[in-house]
Amino acid sequence: MTSLDCDDWQNPYRATIVDEKPVDVAEFFRAEPQYRKLLPGSIIRTCFAMFMRYKGQFIGLGIGQAIFIVFPVVAVFWLLTQHPDVGREQPWVLVVAAVLLILLTVFMIVVSISASLRILRKEKMIFLSTPQDAVRLAWSMLHTLIYIVVWLGLLVMTQVPWNLCLRFLMDDWVEMSDYQLIFLVIFGLILLIVWFFTIIFVLSRLFYGVYFIIDRQLNFLAAFGASWRHTRGNIKAMTVKDHATFGRNLLLVCLVLFTGGLGFLIVVGYTYCAGAVTYLMLTGQCELLEEQPDEW
Repeated sequence: MTSLDCDDWQNPYRATIVDEKPVDVAEFFRAEPQYRKLLPGSIIRTCFAMFMRYKGQFIGLGIGQAIFIVFPVVAVFWLLTQHPDVGREQPWVLVVAAVLLILLTVFMIVVSISASLRILRKEKMIFLSTPQDAVRLAWSMLHTLIYIVVWLGLLVMTQVPWNLCLRFLMDDWVEMSDYQLIFLVIFGLILLIVWFFTIIFVLSRLFYGVYFIIDRQLNFLAAFGASWRHTRGNIKAMTVKDHATFGRNLLLVCLVLFTGGLGFLIVVGYTYCAGAVTYLMLTGQCELLEEQPDEW
């Protein structure tokens, strides 16, 4: 019996225990941000793989948004519908409620982005253990709020020329000939398409400034420049989609539709995961690992 056990131990073809733990496709770490030119599709594939790796934690972030953002907003609107006279008799109540909801939303955004980065880097969570942590949180919330307001302001300002053009057409379209009207409609559609893709391009390149504020403690002006630099030449890598990615996005949409909105928690969690993965890859704080062959 001893010799058989010894022979079996030395047998190179013996059955082994396969580790069924998921294999990371990327390793994330904390480092000084450096510009990286990424391959098309690499960001999207890594985002989905890391969400599946840490789906429990990111879905938990989605649940947190529902508890601390969605529920308070719904509660405020419900109270206003039940007591419509409050807004007229005590307008300060609406102002206080709006300020509190905005601050709560910014707080959850800052905390969720910070948590997403720590999940991917496998770091411990920080729960305001020191006064410096509270100061850092207040700094991040202030500059994140300013950054979001400016970012949204750019979007609103780009709509002003279109409103002026529509008003001009509504006033003078009766006096135009058919050919002039057709020309203006076609020309307006072309400009609308160009404007749409231009604004999407610009806002996409400026989207990741919030991550620089939270992760690197940059002010909102420096964050705009950092986001613009690190996304240079990487828009294609951030947006190119293959058939598999289209199927995954379709699955997320179906989750929202067929679960009565509960699937939105998963979509929010995936959004935080995708944003953190993209930021870390754009700034060189990520190393893609070689794919391991499937065990059989």
